[in-house]
Amino acid sequence: MKTALLSITCLICSLVLFLPAHAQHGPVTFAGLKDSMAVQPRPVVIELYTTWCSYCRIQEKQIKRSPTLQQLLSEKYYFVCVNAESADFAAFNEILGQVALQQLAYPAWILLDTNYRMKDFHTGLLKSGELEDWLIAK
Repeated sequence: MKTALLSITCLICSLVLFLPAHAQHGPVTFAGLKDSMAVQPRPVVIELYTTWCSYCRIQEKQIKRSPTLQQLLSEKYYFVCVNAESADFAAFNEILGQVALQQLAYPAWILLDTNYRMKDFHTGLLKSGELEDWLIAK
């Protein structure tokens, strides 16, 4: 498990360093993360989802319905949503290897510090209160 977490951290750092960047407000993309971090460093929350995942859709609705979650994700963190089946995510599949992918469930949450080091990792649906508690505790 530690190897998988280390691999994810290395990959995220690689993506952040090599993708083109532009500053954005609110939710950011990997492309905009570098500039946003240069202006105001904050921890990063990454949500990995798929379009076919019913739990991912539930998670998305919970976030949209919760002003507290929206505030936490926009003010305390840089929030990045990544489709696990998109071209942007293809590099993850190559680096993680088969063992890590078998342990991955959607949605998956990755929490990075301001130096892009992994602080925490969670797989599966979190109820609104659980997600709030997870974000506040970190």
